[in-house]
Amino acid sequence: MSEYKAEKYRLKDGREIILRSPKPEDLPKFREFIKVIGEETTFTNQTPLRPEAPDEKILQVWKQHNEAEISSIIIAIEEKTENIVGLIGLTQVSPLHPWLEHISNFATMIVKDYWGVGLGSKFMSEIIAHCEKSGIKRLEGSVRTYNEKAIRLYKKYGFEIEGCQKNTALIDGNMTDLYMIAKFFNL
Repeated sequence: MSEYKAEKYRLKDGREIILRSPKPEDLPKFREFIKVIGEETTFTNQTPLRPEAPDEKILQVWKQHNEAEISSIIIAIEEKTENIVGLIGLTQVSPLHPWLEHISNFATMIVKDYWGVGLGSKFMSEIIAHCEKSGIKRLEGSVRTYNEKAIRLYKKYGFEIEGCQKNTALIDGNMTDLYMIAKFFNL
């Protein structure tokens, strides 16, 4: 996908966001976004206790995704505040391996105030369309087994639960499981 060109999008509740690839100047807002995600939910691996990645590492990942043919990162920016309110990352698993180059995985994070207003659907539509155009045949991801809204969203977009990894994270003293999900294209 390389760099995702900026696009304005109106959510179901009327709020407007800008979708685009991240830029170096987004780093402070990105750090705040990660902090909010870590405080609001246990659906991702973000946590207030997790050490911050160095700026150079984050910028390197963004640059690699912006320059890649298939991999991409799209952020959602609230137009009024310029805060980052969502992110979806798409990564080609092994672009140089002839047996695996058809596989990409994705991960997404959305702040709680933007759940249920169409942002997750917009993210899924964008990466699915990109995968179909790019010749990707398998799109995979994971989701905590108790994240019912995300599971419904992924099923709506044709993902299947392929299996369950047991005891993948110890959250608030409880072991949690993870569904492995996948969608297939152009088979």
